[in-house]
Amino acid sequence: MFIESPYKAYIESYNHIWIETTEELQSVILEHNQHTHELALTKLKKGYHADIRHIDINMQNEMFVHINKRYKEHVNIGMITTTIEFDIKNQSDIELGAIYSKNCTIFRVWTPVATDVILVLEKNNSKQTYVMNGDGRHYSLELEGDYEGYCYYYLVCVAGQYNKVVDPYALNLTANTGAGIIVDQPKLVTEHKFNSNDKSKMVIYETSVCDFTSDKNCNFTHKGKYIGFNQSLDINGKPIGIDYVKELGITHIQLMPIYDFGSVNEQYKSDNNYNWGYDPVHYNVPEGSYVVGTDTYSRIEECKQMIDGIKNNDIGVIMDVVYNHVYDASSFNYNLLVPNYYFRFKPNREYSNGSFCGNEVASERAMVRRYIIDTLKTWVNIYGIDGIRIDLMGLMDIETIRAIENELTAIHPNFIIYGEGWNMESMLTRDKRAAQINADKLPTVGHFNDDLRNFIKGDNSEYDKIGYIQGNNDTDSLQVILDGKALDDEKKYVNEYQLINYVSCHDDHTLYDYLKMNESNEQVLTAQIIEAYKYVFKAKGIPFIHSGCEFKRTKEGHKNTYNKSRQLNSIKWNQVMSNEEIINAVKLLIKEK
Repeated sequence: MFIESPYKAYIESYNHIWIETTEELQSVILEHNQHTHELALTKLKKGYHADIRHIDINMQNEMFVHINKRYKEHVNIGMITTTIEFDIKNQSDIELGAIYSKNCTIFRVWTPVATDVILVLEKNNSKQTYVMNGDGRHYSLELEGDYEGYCYYYLVCVAGQYNKVVDPYALNLTANTGAGIIVDQPKLVTEHKFNSNDKSKMVIYETSVCDFTSDKNCNFTHKGKYIGFNQSLDINGKPIGIDYVKELGITHIQLMPIYDFGSVNEQYKSDNNYNWGYDPVHYNVPEGSYVVGTDTYSRIEECKQMIDGIKNNDIGVIMDVVYNHVYDASSFNYNLLVPNYYFRFKPNREYSNGSFCGNEVASERAMVRRYIIDTLKTWVNIYGIDGIRIDLMGLMDIETIRAIENELTAIHPNFIIYGEGWNMESMLTRDKRAAQINADKLPTVGHFNDDLRNFIKGDNSEYDKIGYIQGNNDTDSLQVILDGKALDDEKKYVNEYQLINYVSCHDDHTLYDYLKMNESNEQVLTAQIIEAYKYVFKAKGIPFIHSGCEFKRTKEGHKNTYNKSRQLNSIKWNQVMSNEEIINAVKLLIKEK
């Protein structure tokens, strides 16, 4: 009889298993595929390598090691899933998810390392379970009957431990990502009015669904919700909300994250239950806290209604996407299906953390790249978005960005891609980063122009470094910036449309709050803001406005307000009345573009 082992065993590659121990090992026997194999051992500083090169490994079958003829231990999934060999051997292009028709539904999930997967179906307080079939890479099951509207999830066994997993390919969800919901996908794919995305005329307006309609002093019927976004309102005859944006002359609205994120409770209503949404949980489905209805399709239809409403005003829709990290790596559904595969690691097995959010997505791996592309195709096909703004794009690999562009322009020929091309420290090598330093390798992809931001407005972190509008008279640098060039040789722009010109965005202070740190006179602040936008539009590139900053939007001096209250973050539309000078100046700049 074997007792619980004090050792830990991990399969690290197709060559070896790692036995973590400080004690002496006499023997290790692998039990796998109904066979046993005595393994040759190599002693290292903190354990042993056990050689498995001569064994045909099928990771959908359980693996045990018998140690010193006394202990029996499951072999855990280690770094094997991060190896190139695993990536090549296990990639797949077969359709994944709950593939619905009225007569049957096919369930298929990618997990080359699970030893058992159980499908759980729920409806009207009844539960059904089904054992799924593995083929070495996937588990699948076909069920006859009509399962539209059923909730579903998987119980996935890896190394002897079962975890509840919500299908990463689900197209609808219950509240707080509790389960997937089976939907009729063909019913959702409708004709879309795609924007022409003329870069020579583009003016981008960044906002949040919640911020846009949460002002407590305005009569938005559905504050902070998808279906409130396009409501026509005015204050003393002056349009606000979507009517104001249209009158301003904006061509594109960039929506801060609207996919399912984990930093708010979708069932809890509170002014403090707020977040910007840069905490991805599920990429295929709209965020539930912005939904009013409770029907099966409410989440999908209300989001579609918002996007269609914006586009009906001849304004394009750009979606802010976050593929550089996830909300919680350990509980991320993809990670429960294939441990470690989705993320980059340092040599010491710690997460690479260029995102400063605790983890970093390995976009260069085949099935991660496929998942990113598949989820984006969902947003184009079902929701009709016209472009994406990629958060921390410099942490993504160049090949994935190229693949995204190829796949999405095949659907929407003028699809636009831009992002934060900061050169972040990462386990992704410098030459592969979709960063400003490699902009010449992605000539049709845009980058936020931090040179213009810092030079015109002032440095975002070193507040004593004043900007041009505050009295820094460096005319040589000004001309370089106006010509659409970088202030240093590292940034490899090859055309002006790679530059997204801005002086503020959701990150850091609003423009008004930033300038107010060095200036208290309101008339001077008005002049500085007008001058700042003059250079945003005068410089070669695509102008970008952080919503409300053209009428002195304030967050009471707070810098990053991602987890502050809804009211602090909300756009105060009554400021439109007292800042017509700036608004009219910006309106003229847009008209003359």
